[in-house]
Amino acid sequence: MTKLKSLKEIYGLEEDASGFGSSLVLWYNRLIKKTYDDLNVKDVSIMVRQSILPELAIDKAIEILLKNPFSGDLGDGDLLCTIAKNMSSLDVARGNNHDKLLVIWRQSNEGISKFEWANDKSKRDFISNLKELDYLLANRGIEW
Repeated sequence: MTKLKSLKEIYGLEEDASGFGSSLVLWYNRLIKKTYDDLNVKDVSIMVRQSILPELAIDKAIEILLKNPFSGDLGDGDLLCTIAKNMSSLDVARGNNHDKLLVIWRQSNEGISKFEWANDKSKRDFISNLKELDYLLANRGIEW
């Protein structure tokens, strides 16, 4: 896949011409004009939640999380939480993603106490989702 072409060009996607005008439709029409490198945390989070180009979304999410495991759209650590919550419907651990997820998991665990959380609830939610990620990966036969 070339990272210079838009998602529309690479995947032959069409804009939603329904005229519905919802925020999701407007976002989607902007999304497909972006290149892989232009995708941001918000794009990837929505793509995962809406199952839009899920393999691409997971690849980009892992790339983002390797740089900062506490990245988020709606709050600190939200992207990893989104991945954890949607793992059962996504093939997150395919290919060499297992090794990358292990790095992210370790970075997350090591950084929890050092990270400046917006509030205690964000920290608790992140820890809970990190445990869920660990559980889900372990139940897929992936050992840390």
